[in-house]
Amino acid sequence: MVENKKLQTTYFFVLFAASTFLLYLIFKPFLQVIVIASILAVLLSPIYKKILLFLRGSKSLSALIVVLASSVIIAIPIYFLVVQILSEAQSLYTSVQTSGGPGPFLDSITRAIEAPIQKISPSFSLNISVYLSNFADFLLKNIGPVISGTAFVMLEILLTLITLYFFLKNGNEFVSGIIKLSPLDDKYDAEVIVSIEKTINSVLKGSLSIAVIQGFLVGTGLYIFHVPNPALWGMVAAFSALIPGMGTAFVTVPSILYLVLIKDTGNAIGLFFWSALLVGTVDNILAPYLYTKGIKIHPLFVFFSVLGGVIYFGPMGFLFGPIVLSLFLSVLHIYRIFILEDGAVE
Repeated sequence: MVENKKLQTTYFFVLFAASTFLLYLIFKPFLQVIVIASILAVLLSPIYKKILLFLRGSKSLSALIVVLASSVIIAIPIYFLVVQILSEAQSLYTSVQTSGGPGPFLDSITRAIEAPIQKISPSFSLNISVYLSNFADFLLKNIGPVISGTAFVMLEILLTLITLYFFLKNGNEFVSGIIKLSPLDDKYDAEVIVSIEKTINSVLKGSLSIAVIQGFLVGTGLYIFHVPNPALWGMVAAFSALIPGMGTAFVTVPSILYLVLIKDTGNAIGLFFWSALLVGTVDNILAPYLYTKGIKIHPLFVFFSVLGGVIYFGPMGFLFGPIVLSLFLSVLHIYRIFILEDGAVE
């Protein structure tokens, strides 16, 4: 009897492992779609709930409104912004390849840095052409296919919107199913799910959204005050906004210096005040509204999760990196409340 039970158990786990592996192969092409849709569902859930309350419980219509609104308000502007960034990256890449230099903007900055150092060390050279060329080439190769308009890309976008619709509409049922399958007590499952939601909101809606807003403001300021390639450097500013102690100054300071070097004093002063009064204070204004209470993640970890995510996953790593960080922190939360029995984190 015991041997028969053991055989049945072994057979079950072999069958379970085989079916799980086959299911993974089937779902593998759409994992990106599912992950992005799940992230958006978490971020857009508060809006969905408000619309659901206004429409007196109509789940289908509420989810449809959120999906349509997000595709118009978020997807279309991002598409045209990425097109502009790629255009500027192509221009930068062509300039570096044909002239052998980084262009007038960075060439002025390079000379300003090299001149005082070469007085001490004449052989010093700050050759950033290779790095710029590699950077522009990376953007063209990785982001270009995303907006290429191929049938598969369009299919992925459509599937993401459909998946988001059902995640919003039936999200509670999906979560209930996961809780039923989990071997943990329901109270632990509930705390873990809340922890995951809070962490995702803190990292994505907090740190990343503020960085994106700051990058957008920097790009807008560069455009207004006539600095070349504003969209491209605005994107760089969004990444640098995640670096503790540096922030958008990594882009704004060289930009102001460039305007000073070309004797465009009026625009230099304008960009200085734009950066100091608007870009520099936006995080203090938005942070209380965007960060989730009880979740504190050092910006350095967010920065490395974004950078590592982009390097490993490509453009979608901007989302995937932080989501992996969120899952890791949620696992630590499980360890605290389940293994250490320390209770839920407030």
